[in-house]
Amino acid sequence: MQQVYAYSITGYVKTGGTGLADSKVTAERVGEYKWTRTSSSGNIGSYTLTVDSTNSYNVAAMKTQYTRANATVNGGSTAPDLTLSTRSFAYVTFKIAYDTSPGSRLTIDQARYYLYSAEPWFREEHSIDFQEAGAGTGWSTDGTPQFCVNYFLDDLANDTGWLYGNYSGASILIGFTGKTFNDYPPTAGCISHIPTSGGTHPWIVISNNTPDMARLVMHEVSHAYGLEHIVQSCSNQIPNIMAPGCPSNIYIKNWTPSHDATMQSRRNWYN
Repeated sequence: MQQVYAYSITGYVKTGGTGLADSKVTAERVGEYKWTRTSSSGNIGSYTLTVDSTNSYNVAAMKTQYTRANATVNGGSTAPDLTLSTRSFAYVTFKIAYDTSPGSRLTIDQARYYLYSAEPWFREEHSIDFQEAGAGTGWSTDGTPQFCVNYFLDDLANDTGWLYGNYSGASILIGFTGKTFNDYPPTAGCISHIPTSGGTHPWIVISNNTPDMARLVMHEVSHAYGLEHIVQSCSNQIPNIMAPGCPSNIYIKNWTPSHDATMQSRRNWYN
């Protein structure tokens, strides 16, 4: 992985947050940095994080592989610790499926691109590496009502043989379609079940009718590690990947501190 410079990072703080976990500031893009303030008054170095506002800071930071150097804030003031411990990779192996039916007509190359667009966040935050088992496989939603839950999930699992143990060495089946879903509430992805342990071979369907495929894939794959939706009001939660009903500044490409801890404890589920 290339060394990266991060600057003018914008983050958000939970409304009414107190303590370290509630007051995490999260950068949107992979390769940039997240940090936490260490006092309830909101001071970090010479800057102040204001609840319910967006703040930018010039942060000179550079990383190599998965070790982050301490950042220099404001040209030398006390900086947050951005060092990650060195760790080996965990792996999750996917079987990739693409919907070839009229109205979709995806290719394996498109499906593969969608899946791997989400991988950098899993690698960066949790050293989880995506792998593919065997060749991709086509599936079809011909004549199926356009509902992700039940209909699309059932078609995917049946057409690929996943229901009958045709795993091809994969732990998770992920199928992509070019069709939209009519579920209520509207959704662009669904998963067969929220696992409580690894090895349960969940399967996922994702529509490409979304402006941010990486974020959507991250969300559904996080479900495969047992993460549920966060249902608090959008103004009362830390920005995170599991808050799908919230504006884009809340439903961002990152996990909450508690979800980070959960992902760390489960990163070998599919190894």
